[in-house]
Amino acid sequence: MRRRRTAATYRPSRLPTCRPILYSAQSTVKECKVVHAAVDRGVDYFDVFWAQPAFRDSMGAAFRGHRDRVLLAAHLGATEMNGQGDRTRDPALALKFFHDFLTRYHTDYADVLHVHNVDEQEDNSGPWGRAACWKSPSG
Repeated sequence: MRRRRTAATYRPSRLPTCRPILYSAQSTVKECKVVHAAVDRGVDYFDVFWAQPAFRDSMGAAFRGHRDRVLLAAHLGATEMNGQGDRTRDPALALKFFHDFLTRYHTDYADVLHVHNVDEQEDNSGPWGRAACWKSPSG
């Protein structure tokens, strides 16, 4: 059984600053090298909100073999439409993209789950205010 990190086992990154990894559809090899170098130097928290399939596929490849060494943050409500990042408050669509995150990152859990782009009070109401309604793909 895979050991999951908890607050008791998590340690903050030793690096003073983080820089974003710039993305292009042809940069999978570069992303793998950057992610592997970051993990080898102690970076262990990655907030990956883009929902574009090509980005998720290449980042999923970068984390393969390193998942037990990192914390991944996903964004509930982050979607993609016509190749562009978007957001939704439709629970079924948000769950579809969350399951896509799990599949493309080759994992069965996210360590941190953010509600993506909370801008209005209504973003905190309805199903978004009830975390218990979100279940893993296995039920």
